[in-house]
Amino acid sequence: MRHASHVYSDAAGLAEWLRSPWLGDAVRGASAVLVQVYAADADAPALRPILQQLREALPGAAIVGASTVGELADGYTLTERIVIGLSTFESTTVQRVVLPVQPGMEAVAASEAARRVLAGGGGVRAALTG
Repeated sequence: MRHASHVYSDAAGLAEWLRSPWLGDAVRGASAVLVQVYAADADAPALRPILQQLREALPGAAIVGASTVGELADGYTLTERIVIGLSTFESTTVQRVVLPVQPGMEAVAASEAARRVLAGGGGVRAALTG
């Protein structure tokens, strides 16, 4: 597994990071790519173009996100920033399970997500919830 983090400042900076030789080599040789986007406001309109840029640059990647009260990057805690984590795996598969969640129904959605993940078999090693 290889991991890199990027603290988003603008589209040009993200494009440069996505074009870096190390990242390109890691993605090309990966069995799976997981992109995690963390932001203070998960519904911010600013996230839409960022997610589009990530989808275009990494078409096979599983992209997930979460809102946070503090973002971590390179050993530092940040606030009110957008942090993108990219993990590549050599012999692992990544599967997303996405469910709509109504307020007050989080436990029901979590149970359904767990049921779907476990029904897939294959020796689940980790699950992310938000």
